[in-house]
Amino acid sequence: VFTIKDTGAGLSPEQLQSIRQQQSPPRQQGTGGEAGLGLGLRLVHEFVLRNQGSLEVQSQPGQGSTFTLKLPTYQQEQAQEQAQEQAQARPQAAATP
Repeated sequence: VFTIKDTGAGLSPEQLQSIRQQQSPPRQQGTGGEAGLGLGLRLVHEFVLRNQGSLEVQSQPGQGSTFTLKLPTYQQEQAQEQAQEQAQARPQAAATP
């Protein structure tokens, strides 16, 4: 679990929704007046989804954001794979006389 907190420009509910729907969020200026495309957050969101994790965002325009990334560990993945293999093996074992 990673938590990142900033005191930047924050995101509106509309911007958050566009990121969740994998659409291009509207451009906005950052706290230093720099142009932002929202591309970095979209890339993080895509990475998290492809790795079966989750991204939680709490944000208020003008007050900053808190991003919480949750990614499965290798041990969790290994346990899930073993459970799937065991579940698949059970019907076969029961069918054998």
